[in-house]
Amino acid sequence: MSQKYVEMVISTARGIGEGFIRGWLRARGDASEVLNLEREEIERESFRELLQELAHPGEEVAHLLVPEPARAAVMEALSALEKEGFPAAEKTFRAYSKASALFSIELFSREAGGKAKLLLEKPEEGVRVELRKKITETFREGAKGVELYAPEHSYELRAGGSIEGDIRPVLSMIASLRSLGAEITKITLS
Repeated sequence: MSQKYVEMVISTARGIGEGFIRGWLRARGDASEVLNLEREEIERESFRELLQELAHPGEEVAHLLVPEPARAAVMEALSALEKEGFPAAEKTFRAYSKASALFSIELFSREAGGKAKLLLEKPEEGVRVELRKKITETFREGAKGVELYAPEHSYELRAGGSIEGDIRPVLSMIASLRSLGAEITKITLS
């Protein structure tokens, strides 16, 4: 069964909220993962939130993704932060259990190509890959390797499509594909 997550939009003192929440959870022995969606490159911030941050430079709005059971502990952390004299409040929250993304990959290293091919052909449990552009590998014997301006590369791998499934394994696959040089677009939570 897939883990449900909650996106919590919180307003806190700049640079304090997320770290305080992580510390609060760890101090209670809770190893729940707290993901900052901006750092995961899942753009969630609205224009209104950007304006709010400009008008109040000492405060920030953060979109955190936490496992649903940890939401109560995060609310306690926000309350404790307020008791310490810092502004802290949950603005909204929304539950999710699935994630999806589009990807495009073009690699010129056999090692990276092998890793990408393995990721796409045998995804982690809870992830489904749909190839809209089949994996194609090209091998050229006389070409000069992976030089940046080489007219031909000795190896090329190209593929494109979508990935979807449970949030944690999809985000893990996105991170792995990005580390290989894939372009990831349109990440959505549902």
